[in-house]
Order: sequence, then C-alpha cells, then structure tokens
Amino acid sequence: MKDIKELLPHREPFLFVDKLVSSDAASAVGEYTFTLERNSFFRGHFPGNPIVPGVILVESMAQVCAASVIANGSFGDRVPIFLLAAVSDVRFLRPVRPGDTLVTRASVIRSRGRFHSFDAEGFVGDDRVVKAVLKCFVEE
Repeated sequence: MKDIKELLPHREPFLFVDKLVSSDAASAVGEYTFTLERNSFFRGHFPGNPIVPGVILVESMAQVCAASVIANGSFGDRVPIFLLAAVSDVRFLRPVRPGDTLVTRASVIRSRGRFHSFDAEGFVGDDRVVKAVLKCFVEE
C-alpha cells in the first residue's frame, strides 16, 4: 500500500489518516491515532476533558474514502483534489479522546465517474464511535 502522503494532498496539521490499511473497488480501511502532541485542537475543545470534534471525525473518514478512490483510480502520478460534497445520516456514538486510534471502514455505495458515495463507520477498538454517509467528487 502506498504512503498516505502519496495518495492525499493534505498535510499536518490537517492530515487525519496515518495509513490506508486496505483498499479495493468496494471498500477501504484506514487508521489515525489522535494525540495531545499532534492535535492542537485538544487544548481548546473541552479543556480538562478533551474530545475529538465531530467535524474532525467526519473529515478523517472522508480522507480515508478519498485515499481509497485515489489508490484504486487511474490518476497516474497526479494527486487529484477530492472534495466532500454532502454528509448525511451522521451519528456520533461515543467520544473519541487523545490516545484513541480511529479505524475507518468505508464501503462504496455508488461510484460513477467523478462522483462517489460511501457508507463510513469509525471504530475505536470494538466500539463503533461514528457513522455517516459521505458523498464526494474528484475535481478535474
């Protein structure tokens, strides 16, 4: 599997995928570990009881989806811009905290040309912590 920085244009502090564990035309799995040292938002998001903001969880899942399409696409050496178009049916099921590793499992619902829809779920250990339907497209 390629290094995540070869698949996504994102960089720290806005890269929320450490690695794409697996990817094929139908599904993908990616991981990201949140830490106090690398994620400065923890300083201001519920100080004394830090949790990962929901929008960051959604972004992390979207980045896994994008990396999977790029890894399985025919873009050559080009890293395309993959844009989030819609988010629906989002559920935050339990807080994600510093030290937690978010494992995103994404399944392709539909893929047609530049447009892609995913059913995405995030897990910490065996606990599902977030789920959403993500719709994205590749900018030409």
